[in-house]
Amino acid sequence: MSAGVAEARGAPQATSVASLVSLRGVRLRRGDRWVLDGVDLDVARGECVAVLGPNGAGKSSLLRVLSLVEAPTEGAVRWEGLGAGEERLAARRRVATVAQEPYLFAGTALDNVMEGLRWRCVPRDEAARRAEEALSACGAGGLARRRARELSGGEGRRVAIARALALAPAMLLLDESLAHLDEATRGDLLALLDALPRRGTAVVLATHDLEDAARLAGRVYGVREGRPDAAGVENFFLGEVREEGGMHWFAHASGVRVAVATTRTGRAGAKVEPAEILLSAEPIQSSARNCLAGAVIAVETGETVARVRVDVGVVLIADVTPQSAREMGIAAGKKVYATFKATAVRIV
Repeated sequence: MSAGVAEARGAPQATSVASLVSLRGVRLRRGDRWVLDGVDLDVARGECVAVLGPNGAGKSSLLRVLSLVEAPTEGAVRWEGLGAGEERLAARRRVATVAQEPYLFAGTALDNVMEGLRWRCVPRDEAARRAEEALSACGAGGLARRRARELSGGEGRRVAIARALALAPAMLLLDESLAHLDEATRGDLLALLDALPRRGTAVVLATHDLEDAARLAGRVYGVREGRPDAAGVENFFLGEVREEGGMHWFAHASGVRVAVATTRTGRAGAKVEPAEILLSAEPIQSSARNCLAGAVIAVETGETVARVRVDVGVVLIADVTPQSAREMGIAAGKKVYATFKATAVRIV
């Protein structure tokens, strides 16, 4: 996207890298409610995927299915092309999960990190060495001899992540694992986790924090009410900020780019509120730097707001009044222009 009118471009093609784990048509029922409904997701070795969505969207349930802790009611879960039948235990041992409030066993921090290795019959000396290395990597080497009950919340989180990393998992699942940490702890763990995909470990991060997603993830997978949501967290995208011609641009992998008001460069996330986007049937003359041509995908009309999804190469959500939607004849397939200011784009 550039100043003036930009034509919609195609979304990125699916990765050709073989999936470490693949979910197809996954549905999960609890009681009389589908907590997951029609989930398709591939996670490749060495990539980080951020799972985003509101409370109750199904993020934790999705992680439980990915980890093979909970089998889907319908659909398929495959590890490197193999079914998760008789290979289920072997596959589960290749996954480690860290919860927001992890459970720590009685004993020392070192005992906790060694626990999973004991279950895998790793010799004690080797388990102790790997546990100490993992604690050091998490900035918790000095906690090794501390009792678990004496640890603060942030210290306990470091120990839980060390416990997961000591297992050398093929995939690490983080369920709001960086929430409510002090800045020093959060910064240390972000730096550690950021390096894992480059070493071949797949990371799936369920989070509400857009900054964490922007810092770690290469891709966003949105869920809402258990269903895949192409918009993820509304109008939030991962990409890179570049400086060109005295202006700053946010570039998305699809080829779409927008003018932004920032002095930052490098990897970043960008978010624009639906109310900041003006829809029109023709390009409008204004001081707004961004005007994107696209086609309406769907319209959800409420009493006071019509929520319009527009494909401009990425899916944008715009809020207009029901009267405006009627007057413009907004409906699926209609060509529209989405206009918004550079200052309306929040860079995280």
